[in-house]
Amino acid sequence: MDSSDTSDIRKFLIKFFSDEELTAFCFDHFRDVYEAFTSEMSRTEKVHRLIEYCVRRDKLSELLAKLERERPEQYRQRFSVAAVEARSEVEARSEPVASRSDIEAQTPKTSQSAPPSVPQGTGENKGPSRSAPNVWTIGCAGLVLLVAVALWPSIRGAIAPTPRPTAEVLSPTPAPPTPIVIKLPPRPTPTPTLGIGSTRVSEKDGMVMVYVPAGEFLMGSTDSDADAESDEKPQHRVYLDAFWIDQTEVTNEMFTKFVKVSGYKTDAERAGKGWMLDLASKHWMEKAGTDWQHPRGPGSNLTGLDQHPVVQVSWNDAKAYCI
Repeated sequence: MDSSDTSDIRKFLIKFFSDEELTAFCFDHFRDVYEAFTSEMSRTEKVHRLIEYCVRRDKLSELLAKLERERPEQYRQRFSVAAVEARSEVEARSEPVASRSDIEAQTPKTSQSAPPSVPQGTGENKGPSRSAPNVWTIGCAGLVLLVAVALWPSIRGAIAPTPRPTAEVLSPTPAPPTPIVIKLPPRPTPTPTLGIGSTRVSEKDGMVMVYVPAGEFLMGSTDSDADAESDEKPQHRVYLDAFWIDQTEVTNEMFTKFVKVSGYKTDAERAGKGWMLDLASKHWMEKAGTDWQHPRGPGSNLTGLDQHPVVQVSWNDAKAYCI
């Protein structure tokens, strides 16, 4: 399937994923899209957001690979194109061979002259007596007959017609079948086995990311923690699917590049103030003119802090950077 044709992907997601399954799918594989979901979004809107995200970042092939792994049977029915074999059957039609009957040799018949009979007397010899047959004539006739009998096989072979060979009728040679070429979509590269220590490089900012396997952890504070807020209790066990996270914090230099490209304004910049720790009182307090470029108030700046982690960014600011 052409990666630019997203209609089939959209129909596949709507047909085979419920709203809950689609949300979990994006949480597992496209965390940036998941973070952009809101409770008011419909399933169709979520599908559009996922496809738009993959198109903008050239990740349709990755999306197809994840769909095949999540719904293998439905994926094959929807997207795979079975290989077509070219079959061509040519029936050889042979015309009946016109046979020629052998010409039967005709055996010539040679008439033999009977020797002249000697007339017999009929009683009394009345009239003058007849002379006996000529001995020389009889001898010549017999000699001719003997020669004819001796030479007859040669004579018969000379006069017999030579049989003509039967013409061989060849069956037409069937033409080779024309192959049918079907272009199959390229199969996505198999995802390597992931585990603790696996890394990859982010396509967005080049950061090295580490793989965190799925598992449980204790979230919240115990009842004995006097400094815990009410919304931090009770402590409970939470299960998280596997995810990727940057190996180090986003630096001021990297956040600066993001702002120059996108023109983004942080929450603190729009509000004109930010939170900072008052070193004297050891308490957090709001201070006007505090933002990521002025981390300790209007008189501060980022000189010499390019490789330091960016501060004065809210959850909304971090989400905008990631997406």
